Amino acid sequence: MLKNNKGITLILLIVTVIVILILAAITIESVDTVLTRTRLQNAAANMKLIQAKVESMNEEYEFNETPLGEYVGEKVEDDTYLNTYGVIILANDKWYVWDREVIASLGFNPDMLKEVKPEQQVSPKEREKEKYVVNYSTGEVIFTTGVEDETDGRVYTIKQITAGMYVD
Repeated sequence: MLKNNKGITLILLIVTVIVILILAAITIESVDTVLTRTRLQNAAANMKLIQAKVESMNEEYEFNETPLGEYVGEKVEDDTYLNTYGVIILANDKWYVWDREVIASLGFNPDMLKEVKPEQQVSPKEREKEKYVVNYSTGEVIFTTGVEDETDGRVYTIKQITAGMYVD
């Protein structure tokens, strides 16, 4: 006599679970890619805003013949500091560091840069203060902590982000 089982077999259950896991893995990868591109686009947008402000301020400074000591930000004295970001340094460049306070004083949202947390709560890497390093001469902007790209590398400038075709 044959039994008429109407339940789910173990094989069918395993196949279903495997299909669900494959779909979940594809979805997670897609979401990760979208989040990475969003972070890159957000960083590029912030840097373009900073770049526009730098270029505007430089025109004003040059028109008014403002001394370098009166430029907004802290002057970068050590050019080797900039070499780590893959930028070309020219003799007449005017590199300055803009931190959270400078950003806020210029009317930008200070949350463009993370607030530094107390030392006991974060690792030494996280203690590094996010900053923008701007070049009044060329309008170039460097984001010091960078943004992770899709290859798990870090990009620091608008040129690096657009070279990777992350921004539409």
